[in-house]
Amino acid sequence: MKFQWISGKRIDEELRKFCIELEYQLRPKITRFLISHPEFDGPDFSGFYFEIDMKLEQVNMSHSRPEILSPKLKRDFDRDINLGFARTLFTKKPLTPRIQD
Repeated sequence: MKFQWISGKRIDEELRKFCIELEYQLRPKITRFLISHPEFDGPDFSGFYFEIDMKLEQVNMSHSRPEILSPKLKRDFDRDINLGFARTLFTKKPLTPRIQD
């Protein structure tokens, strides 16, 4: 499981700390989501890639083998991670640094 951060600006110390904290919170949620999803078969998370867009406040999921990602898995991920958990993380104050153009 790999994470890539998209911020639209240089990542300073404050933003780097926030990214680390956010990743520590996201990893177990994403892991539980994948394990509990009926279409996921196996403990190997190495092919999963997650782009965290700080400006858009969303998490995008991809895989080294795109056929792994069914439309249902993508929809459920958007519902459970993006609309649920990730939105609450991005709106926490005062931890969330403002991302501007």
